[in-house]
Amino acid sequence: MLGVSLLLIGCSDDSGEKPVNNGTNETQQPVSYDPYTNEFGQFEIISRREQLELTEAANDISLQIDSIELGKVKISDDYASTYANMTDDEGYVSYIKAHMKIDAPVDELKENTVFYAYQASIQTNTGHSTQSDSTFSDKVSIQNNEMIQLDGDIYFLLSDYDELESVTITVPAPFDKETNLSISDNLTFTIDLTENNK
Repeated sequence: MLGVSLLLIGCSDDSGEKPVNNGTNETQQPVSYDPYTNEFGQFEIISRREQLELTEAANDISLQIDSIELGKVKISDDYASTYANMTDDEGYVSYIKAHMKIDAPVDELKENTVFYAYQASIQTNTGHSTQSDSTFSDKVSIQNNEMIQLDGDIYFLLSDYDELESVTITVPAPFDKETNLSISDNLTFTIDLTENNK
């Protein structure tokens, strides 16, 4: 059976405290985030959750997703032509970013063990499916018992985020490079996004 992690993602904090009703008609303002810029463009965050505890195991290898971010990025001039078929009229592409971390006793792993966590894919409730973007994403992986990269951000690019309610992230199972046989089932994380677009 596939390992499955569930998460409700929202824009509020994790304190569990509810806003106090003071008898007025004032509504709580949505959380806003500062945009950030890197070589790929300017990122505008719609929602973000941190300090998550989403973990799935494949034998001795553990994979954790400890933060999730939904937003849109205005692609930089250097990459504009590469993503021209995905951008809207203003040059934006929607994205989901998952921060992943591998924990494994590398010295004790079976020889020829390979784990390409960064080659994850998603399926959304709107029927959209896509692989992680290899240009944006960090190469979080184990190869031949060597930790290539312990943790990093994995990006999934979308045409838009309208009507998104849930997303399932599937990470391909570790495998033996010599036999090409998987050593476990794929790792699956299902995330509820219904609070994101309110």
